[in-house]
Amino acid sequence: MDLAGMMGGMRAYRRWFEHLGPDMGQRALMVIFPDIHGHDVHGLVDSVQRRLKSEFVDRGLMIGEFHSGPPAAPGLHNADFRPLRSPLPMLAIRAMVPSDLPFLRGDTRHCAAYRARFGKEPR
Repeated sequence: MDLAGMMGGMRAYRRWFEHLGPDMGQRALMVIFPDIHGHDVHGLVDSVQRRLKSEFVDRGLMIGEFHSGPPAAPGLHNADFRPLRSPLPMLAIRAMVPSDLPFLRGDTRHCAAYRARFGKEPR
């Protein structure tokens, strides 16, 4: 699977997830890619997440990347903790929650989507 195929697939899963109804905040969708191989699986998963994040955040959703490589970001409260490790490459979709603000702060578009959803002014 290539970048375009993964992005198209994740957009289709996003549309499906959005149709789950008003209680989607209690759900998460894990999309596992057991058949992608090669020397840059981590880069592929990270790239799909990075390229789709704004699109998902604009819709009140989060997309997270998981793989066996070293995560790009440390844990929020412990720099030695690497929370996004997984033996299989995958991407997760879930509804945005108020505690997501630290993951959105670096981007004005993301902060605007957060304010639109929660009505809070990020500090």
